[in-house]
Amino acid sequence: MLAATPSLAGMMIFAIVVAWLAARRTYLLVALLWLLIPMLSRLASSVYIDLDGPIYAEQILRDVGPGHSTFLLAVDFAVVLAVFGAVLPRSFPEPRIEPLPGWVSQLGFWTAALLLGAAYLDMLLRGPIPILSGMERYDYARGHAGVLHHVLFRFGDVAALALGCLFVLPTCFGRAPAVRFLVLLLAMLTYAFLTGHRYSAFFKFCTLFALPCAALFAFRSAESRRVEQALKYVLPAALLVGVAAAGMALLAILQSYFTVRYDDSDDVLTSLKARMFVQQAELWWLTHDRVVDQGMWDFGRAFEFLFVNPIDPGRNTSIQYLMHLALGDQALPVLDLNTQFAGGFPEIPHELFGAAGGVLAVGVLSAIPALLLRILLGNITQGRLLTALWAGLVLYPFAIMYWGGMLNFVLAWSFWLKIAGLVGAIFLARVHWPAWSGFSRATA
Repeated sequence: MLAATPSLAGMMIFAIVVAWLAARRTYLLVALLWLLIPMLSRLASSVYIDLDGPIYAEQILRDVGPGHSTFLLAVDFAVVLAVFGAVLPRSFPEPRIEPLPGWVSQLGFWTAALLLGAAYLDMLLRGPIPILSGMERYDYARGHAGVLHHVLFRFGDVAALALGCLFVLPTCFGRAPAVRFLVLLLAMLTYAFLTGHRYSAFFKFCTLFALPCAALFAFRSAESRRVEQALKYVLPAALLVGVAAAGMALLAILQSYFTVRYDDSDDVLTSLKARMFVQQAELWWLTHDRVVDQGMWDFGRAFEFLFVNPIDPGRNTSIQYLMHLALGDQALPVLDLNTQFAGGFPEIPHELFGAAGGVLAVGVLSAIPALLLRILLGNITQGRLLTALWAGLVLYPFAIMYWGGMLNFVLAWSFWLKIAGLVGAIFLARVHWPAWSGFSRATA
């Protein structure tokens, strides 16, 4: 029991911050599902490694655990949530401007519907269908999938966020949500299921779609008609889609482990156990052991690898660095297969700045995405779709930072183009356009 004390103390700190958010910033529990779910998964994995170790981690070819790494991980996550809670207000003012013109919503719906329908048609004509033929999703993507398939999974996360904005926007003006966009989300999830995707696509599509829906609970008046509409329309619909998504994800996982990977040498249940309770935190345990327990961290070496001389500058250099630290040159063939391990944040801040400095870096890195989330939700509640969407585009690379530690996105010209677009959208939102222009503040 004494060995578990640090881990339990860290979990208590994390739980206190989550309880504070639930009491003071309730809407953030919905807006941050894309962050809370992986946090809970990694914390559960870290506790398992700390208390049940030593455990052989097959990916990194060594034992991990036991230890007390969960305490610092929980503190890091608590700091992230505290920064979001501090930056975002307790509520947003109710909208005082006209609703979005109907043609904008119609254009968004039919554009997405036509592209998704074309992707379905292309999948059916090309064959085979991975979920029916037992094919791995990456084998299908490499050898059979068409252009639209790659487009969907390259931009599907941001598309899900945009669909969520269009879904919830009418409720900001006292109308029912645009359920047709929820149907599109369900169609995206079904396509992911048919093409062999498992947890990741379902998690990202659903949580990013849900992010703007937090606006429903972000108004000043607790008795707002928008909350009533959320209870009447949004929550049952969200429950239905959530159950469908969970069911498809579960079937996909079972099909993968019991059919597609049935010839693996390891026992299926052992593989599932490793996937859920070891792989999620094995890199974090190594970083904690290296940085905290041994005091070994090197800002210069890490910075050069991340931003100057990585293995592959076109991909996430953070996970490349962590895999290189764990496996040395043996990481190269794994990376050549376009495979990467779980983790990256908060490992990279600690690899750069040490134990205490890493906690401070985690907080500093969270300030910008918290501000972007404030801009996104604030403009959704005011009906300014363009500004909200641009804020989402800039926020998305930071979501990748939390999911995989990626920092080298700041070197991409497209990131700075997104920032320029957000600045332009904020400027347009402040312009008082004449009525005859057809460009109201609501469209900005």
